[in-house]
Amino acid sequence: MSADTHPRTWNLAVSLAATVIIIAGLKSAGEIILPFMLGGFIAILCATPYNLLRSWRLPSWLCLVVMMAILIAIQGLFFTVIANTVADFSQDLPGYQKKFIAAMLAITTQANHYGIEVSPEFVRQHLDPSVGIAMMSGVLGKLGGLASKGFLILLLVLFAIMELGSLPAKMRTAFADDSIDRIQGFVATVRTYMGIKSISSAATALLVYVLLVTMQVEYAILWAVMAFMLNFIPSIGSILAAVPAILLTVVNGGLADAAIVTAGYLVINIVIGNLIEPRILGKGAGISPLAVIISLIFWGWVFGPVGMLLAVPLTVLIKIAFETSENTRWLAIMLGPEPVIEAKEAKMLPAD
Repeated sequence: MSADTHPRTWNLAVSLAATVIIIAGLKSAGEIILPFMLGGFIAILCATPYNLLRSWRLPSWLCLVVMMAILIAIQGLFFTVIANTVADFSQDLPGYQKKFIAAMLAITTQANHYGIEVSPEFVRQHLDPSVGIAMMSGVLGKLGGLASKGFLILLLVLFAIMELGSLPAKMRTAFADDSIDRIQGFVATVRTYMGIKSISSAATALLVYVLLVTMQVEYAILWAVMAFMLNFIPSIGSILAAVPAILLTVVNGGLADAAIVTAGYLVINIVIGNLIEPRILGKGAGISPLAVIISLIFWGWVFGPVGMLLAVPLTVLIKIAFETSENTRWLAIMLGPEPVIEAKEAKMLPAD
């Protein structure tokens, strides 16, 4: 088989090989790439408050000082909470595991009393909470690991914000008009998505904190921070965030309190995630639900937990890149939501 005889097959093979090499490079260089990617997305998110400050006719240097103070305060508070509470929780974890097993065995005894046969050995082997809690601790540990690169990310964000004023002129000089529109569309999409997600995640975290404090669940601030971070992961993030708090409530408060906490999480996530957020986002980031799930799995495999947080913006970036070429436009359509059928085409469709 030669390239002249089958050019499309040859191009496809080369494209697949290049894709595999790029993915392998991203996975192996994740420690270096992630701070730059995270800094870029944070800079896009910070563009709105920076432009707001500029609209008040404040000098550029003062706007940068204000943004730096805000970012340093948020970063310090966030990583201090994670570092301290995760350390304390890790020390108490063995005791919580024993209490959880004891609580499950008590429930098993009660179930056997009512004729529901459950083996105590099954409880000891398959209902060990250490797996789920260790996974949550790993997620927080990965996020906390970015603290060592916090200063680098902060510098990247600040210098990226400084470039905002000259960026449009550079883009008009470097790219064609249609490319500028696509890039600006991507920035606007990511800014809208990240901004609304940040607000909804903050609201979710606040309500979760109030719920857990009311129910006297330990480490409420830690689970609230987890709810904030994991809310950026569509579909499954809110479920993962609820697991440790519910398990801890089973240990300390019993099944009745755990049921109340579970119901509280459900109400919070249904109201914010399924009612309020979709009304504000509309069609969201312009990708299908299946593409969201696939992107979570893929970027989580490439970059770990942080990759899952950035899965949707990264997928939007790839979708826009696919739209730039006729050969890959069909991939962008497959990643996107259901296309709107024009009126003329709708008339040609057979009736149900």
